[in-house]
Amino acid sequence: MGFRKKNKSPPVLSHEFVIQNHADMVSCLAMVILLGLMFEVTAKFAIMFITVQYNVTQVLDEKSDPINLYLYGPKDMATVFFYLLIAVILHALIQEYVLDKMNRKLHLSKTKHSKFNESGQLAVFYLLSFMWGCSILTAEDFATNPTFLWEGYPHTHMAFQVKFFYICQIAYWLHSLPELYFQKVRKEDIPRQLYYICLYVAHITGAYVLNLHRLGLVLLVPHYLVELLFHASRLFYFSDENKQKGFTLWALLFVIARLLTLTLSVLTFGFGLPRTQNQGFSLAQGNFNVLTIRMTCLAAICLTQAWMMWKFINFQLKKWREHSQSQASKKKIVSPKSKPHKRETTRGEDAQVVHVSCASHWPVFFFFFLVWFLSTFFLLFLLQLYTQTKT
Repeated sequence: MGFRKKNKSPPVLSHEFVIQNHADMVSCLAMVILLGLMFEVTAKFAIMFITVQYNVTQVLDEKSDPINLYLYGPKDMATVFFYLLIAVILHALIQEYVLDKMNRKLHLSKTKHSKFNESGQLAVFYLLSFMWGCSILTAEDFATNPTFLWEGYPHTHMAFQVKFFYICQIAYWLHSLPELYFQKVRKEDIPRQLYYICLYVAHITGAYVLNLHRLGLVLLVPHYLVELLFHASRLFYFSDENKQKGFTLWALLFVIARLLTLTLSVLTFGFGLPRTQNQGFSLAQGNFNVLTIRMTCLAAICLTQAWMMWKFINFQLKKWREHSQSQASKKKIVSPKSKPHKRETTRGEDAQVVHVSCASHWPVFFFFFLVWFLSTFFLLFLLQLYTQTKT
């Protein structure tokens, strides 16, 4: 890891050398870009990496001040690259000066050590992103006007905070890919982390490119709150295994967040966007309001939520089985004199096998899907009444 002093220096440009000094190398690259601002020849290229591009000035009326808004374009890739470097540096700083010191005090195993580092990094990111997202949403009128998600589409113009938020989000999740190598993540953990990193990159970039940044921001804020609670609870659990109350609250909010995500997505793609005036496909105008794209986006969100819910149900059933087995083993230890006969033992084992096999996932999954379905159409009905009373 970067900023770490070692007694024995590995060979130059070896794998261990790059892993130990990657933050220093990235810092040098970022400094080269910043130094480009000092020279007139390179300043116009350095600004493309550092500042947000595609500024547009709008004047609403003669009395009001002009408003600076932003579009997106190919130059944003340079900005994303620069803040990807900044994310790598901050990652190394948090790891070196916060998480490693806490790990030395806790004396965790290798498995818990890896999960502790992952939760520590993500908890900081989710906390900052949640606070930033809430500050942006407070300036909008979504709480009093739910049609804010689709009214005036395509939303090609963004405020500075909105665009910079998306630039930083994309940069952070892209930086997580090389961090799998820099942090020496275990091979068995790489597929799991790759899944959610790729999902984040695909969904956030899709919302940014398709001019759905309002919906993306509204969906990210509650999702980040739930993820923050989970990783914070896991950090407390690693410090003291008796602290498990946070997981109960996380489980409740997780289901609510999935319900909210699916409901808002159906309202936007199935109810709001089909009724807007700007229908059609135009790359020049940034308009992607056609049936194919709407259904593709809705299907991607629904499949992602269903996959997350499936993983959640499997996780909860696994924990319930482990808890029931531990309780059964404790009862056997407490009452060793009452030994059952062989027939009773075999019957008990058979009953346990039947219980495990009958604990199918489909009824639970179908129940949550039914709740989603009914609540979504109930909200559609309420929104229909709201639009009729408004007109």
